[in-house]
Formats: sequence, structure tokens, C-alpha cells
Amino acid sequence: MKEPSKKQTEKALKKENEQIEVSFATLTIDNSNDNEIIKKIATAINVQLSSTEGGQHLPFTAPKDFEKAIRQDKLFIHGASGCRKSRAIFEIMKNKMEGMEKIYIINPRQTTGEESGRIILTELMNRFTEKDIMIWDNFPDDLAKKDLDSSRKALEIISSKDVKCLLIALKPKYLEMYKFITREVPELHAYEIIYDKLQIKAGVASNIIFFLVKEGRRIRAKAMTNMRTALASLQQARGRSSA
Repeated sequence: MKEPSKKQTEKALKKENEQIEVSFATLTIDNSNDNEIIKKIATAINVQLSSTEGGQHLPFTAPKDFEKAIRQDKLFIHGASGCRKSRAIFEIMKNKMEGMEKIYIINPRQTTGEESGRIILTELMNRFTEKDIMIWDNFPDDLAKKDLDSSRKALEIISSKDVKCLLIALKPKYLEMYKFITREVPELHAYEIIYDKLQIKAGVASNIIFFLVKEGRRIRAKAMTNMRTALASLQQARGRSSA
């Protein structure tokens, strides 16, 4: 049987790459309204920035080597479930907003943006410029095939274009299977979300302070309500006695 030629092999690979389809959302950066863009990004990747009660800002505890991670252009972020990878993506992105034009989000939790839908990955990649940021949270979610070869090809495609920043976070479910996949994708820098003892203590302390401030405000609000109720009752009693 005749072996396929190099040209035929390349054509087959190109056709296979063209079949990788993803969902996406696009946000255009408005430098006059950074807060609104930040809210939309948080919504798209499902990051909780404030408490459900009172709307107080939730503190961020930087993981180990976070400052080094910020300096990288293309990151493959992984870590155990609950280590706050999405929050790390959000904080890194915030540090790179200067001069940014667009944010492309693959596998958005909510389709918040000027444009959204499904598209061939190579076509989406061709839209990227050096002033754009690309985020893919919970990789390889959104791929039809999640085997190692298909996922590696997707990473190769998306990391081949120069952008301001590429942030990919691995879904914990695939941690053991994909943890070392970047060894075959040299464009990507692997970053594991871990915390040392001092960082854990700092995080716990921040959360305690946050809780105490929140609880103090709740107690003050309740005390004020009780005081108003007591004053109202006193005034009613005086009214009845004078009558």
C-alpha cells in the first residue's frame, strides 16, 4: 500500500484542525469605563468578586510565584479544585489591561459581550492581534473531543499567535491527564496554583478581617433598627398617656 505524501498528510492535518469548533464571546475595551469591563469579564468566567450579602469586596490571596506568572504572556494554569484559578485569571488580566483592545473568551459561562457564538478555532485565532487577551477557562471544556491529541492540537493552534496575553485554566477533573501537556506545547508556560503556609495564613487573616467588618456592620445595622423600634414604641406610649 502506497504511503501518503507529505502534502497529503499536511492537507489531512489542516482539515482536522479546521474541525475544532469552540464557543466564544468578545469584549471591546473601553478605557473610559474599566469598571464595567471588569464586571463583564467576571460574569463571563463566573468569578465572584463580592459577597452575596452586603456586596463587600472579597479579598484576593496571591498564590505562590504569582508575580512571576503575571510577567508571562502565555499561561497554562492548573491546580486542585477550589484553588481559585478563575480568580487568578481575573487578577492577571487586570494587570495587563493597559493598551488592550479586545478580550476573547472561549467557553464563556455567560455570553456577555459585543459578539458571541460558535466558530472554527483557526478562524477565531486569525482575529487575534498583539493588543488582545484570550481567556479559556475550564479547558478542555467546549471541545467535542477531549482526548490528549485533540486537546494538544487545540493548544498548539491557539498558542501559535502572538497576543498581549493568553490565559488557559485547566478544569480540575482533567488534572492528572493534562497536567504535563505543555511539555509538548513549548509556547505555553505551565503555572500551578499552590499556596505556602504564610500565604494561607495571610488569606485566613484577610477572610477573618472581612468577616469581622461585615459582622460589625450587620450588628450596627441591627442595633440601629432596634433603637428606632424602641423610640417609635416610646413615642406611641407617650401619645397614649397624654391622651
